[in-house]
Amino acid sequence: MSELSIESQIEIKITEAVISSDRTPVTIDIKNLISDFEIYENVTNPYLTANIIFIDQENIVQDMDIQGGEKLTFNFYHVEEVNKGIEIKKEFVIDSIKNIAKAGERDEVVRIHCTEFIGLVSSLQNVNRVYTGSPTEMITKITSEFLNRDVLKIGDDSVKDMKVIVPNMHPIEACLWLKKRALTKEGFPFFFFSTIGVD
Repeated sequence: MSELSIESQIEIKITEAVISSDRTPVTIDIKNLISDFEIYENVTNPYLTANIIFIDQENIVQDMDIQGGEKLTFNFYHVEEVNKGIEIKKEFVIDSIKNIAKAGERDEVVRIHCTEFIGLVSSLQNVNRVYTGSPTEMITKITSEFLNRDVLKIGDDSVKDMKVIVPNMHPIEACLWLKKRALTKEGFPFFFFSTIGVD
């Protein structure tokens, strides 16, 4: 059975795309080098993922020693929102370099895969405490305490009074575990995911 995939495209204007690393004090803005940029939202995934293709004319990969783990900060506008001044900022961590291909004597085309930085922040923490309330209230508390993020909730929980001990999980892992126990009053499941438009 094939997976249902609904894809849509929006046009964006990148104002900043800065790569930074703990291994070097140098930061590089690659916004003018990007040729292709795809961000994926998925209702089954609690963080965004991205594929970025850029033209490396200045030996950036070697000079910055890009191996994975570097931070990539994006600032951009949805083209229809430019006049309103609503800028979106997203932070990613570079997971891997998927491909490097020669595009000329000095130019290389580099394709990298990135995951939203919140996934890394979550993996460095541990939740081991008691929570009470509805599943969505507990998820909201965890994301606020550990990830400094707000949760936008749509729908009301059918279960209002639960008590759980989160058994040594990362914050996102704990939220996904609680989400499995949450249903709306109509019996529909909740989804816990990240979206590009808000934090």
